[in-house]
Amino acid sequence: MFDTLFGTSALICTDATPLAATCNCGRRQRQGPRSIDCAGRGLDNLPVGLTLPGGFSAVTFGENKLTEVKRGQFRWNPAVTTLNLSHNLVSTVDPWALAGLPVLRTLLLDHNQLTELKLKALQGVYDLAQLDLSFNRLRVLDSLLFVNTDIRELRLRHNPLVTLAPRLFLFVPRLRLLDLGGADLTALPADLFASSRLLETLLLPDNQLTAVPSETLAAAPGLSTLDLSGNRLESVSVDLAGNNLTGVSRDLLPWGRMEFVGVEQNPWICDCDMAWAADGAFPLEDESLVV
Repeated sequence: MFDTLFGTSALICTDATPLAATCNCGRRQRQGPRSIDCAGRGLDNLPVGLTLPGGFSAVTFGENKLTEVKRGQFRWNPAVTTLNLSHNLVSTVDPWALAGLPVLRTLLLDHNQLTELKLKALQGVYDLAQLDLSFNRLRVLDSLLFVNTDIRELRLRHNPLVTLAPRLFLFVPRLRLLDLGGADLTALPADLFASSRLLETLLLPDNQLTAVPSETLAAAPGLSTLDLSGNRLESVSVDLAGNNLTGVSRDLLPWGRMEFVGVEQNPWICDCDMAWAADGAFPLEDESLVV
């Protein structure tokens, strides 16, 4: 399909190829970076050695029929910071497939058919900060998958992961947002966040969790947003002390079945949104903490 639309050349968005007419090769803003938008063009493959002219920082191949990202897919493209491959049929990303994009910061691979990400699939993109793998079929993540990246926002929503490897995020110490909603998780390793001291947002709704080890959350002292709604939590003790929490939702946890909640040393804002907590919903050791 690519050859039919664009000919055999792998150099795109130039006057010498018809891609400029088929895709939108323009500017996001008047003075903003140039972008290439090839979304919804019916593409089922891309040529190996794809070259993007200088000045293009955002590239979109979303909403096509692509099935794989091959090694050497992208020739050296030192300007691209955003690559959108969402809403395709991608089931394979080869090791070093993205190495030609050395300053890539955002990679969108959501809504594809990935069942695994091969070890070193993310190698060569050392500045990668935002990764979206939501709505795939991932069942396992290699403990070394994120080595040599700079991931700060990781979205894995709606993948049948069930379990996570201990210390999975050991090599992403600057992780700030983690979304694992609807991932069928039944348990969390106690040392999952052993190096995640900068983690601020942890989203775990709609899983199968029956317990959350207190040491799991204690390893993330910067946590300010936590969502555990829609799980199967039973009698639970959670220590939320020493974080940056200003408030919590009444729907966050089954407070009535909690044995203990540690909430001290947080900058709580006692407003109307937190009025429910003053009614004794928090099973606290020190009742003087309730204002």
